[in-house]
Amino acid sequence: MKKFQYVALAVGLMFLSGTREASAAPIVEQNTRQSVGTSPIPGEGTASDLFFLAGPGLAIQNGITGWAVNLGLLKEYSENSNLFIGADLGLNLWNYNTAGVVGSRIPTGTTGIQFLPTAIYRFQVAGSVFPYMGVSAGPFLRFNNYVLNGDKSSDTDLQFEILFRPGFFLSMGQSVSLQVEGKLGAIDGDFIFLPQANAVFSL
Repeated sequence: MKKFQYVALAVGLMFLSGTREASAAPIVEQNTRQSVGTSPIPGEGTASDLFFLAGPGLAIQNGITGWAVNLGLLKEYSENSNLFIGADLGLNLWNYNTAGVVGSRIPTGTTGIQFLPTAIYRFQVAGSVFPYMGVSAGPFLRFNNYVLNGDKSSDTDLQFEILFRPGFFLSMGQSVSLQVEGKLGAIDGDFIFLPQANAVFSL
């Protein structure tokens, strides 16, 4: 009788062990299905909803071409949305050709710093190129440099800048994409064009 009880106990333990393993299998499979990777393309519906952008560009204003260094942050406005909000930061540098310029106060260059609240909408299209349209508007801090009677001087001016931002994202791999856009707008009524190419990283 005791031998029969031992056999029954062993069979019962084996059955419980098999049932536990069988019930765990769907859970592992379910978790695998729900795992979501990150993507460097804003709006791809991945786990990342925050993106960092950085890169070089040109700064063209009043017929004068300078250089630009661009930084930016974009955050998904809501879950599974193609609308993103953030900030567009930039450093713009202009040097002026003063050869032959006559005057007591000669401009030699300008450094501009922009901090612009931003919103972009990425269009849902098929393919590997992801177009978007955005707008940025906010303060532009301008540092103007002069030569005054042979001595250097400078002043500071706070202006309003607005930019319209057509562009596109292009995937370059699992962790980085390329952003190409031509910002165009105005700084206190003066037309400005800021073509740029940035690397985009998901955070």
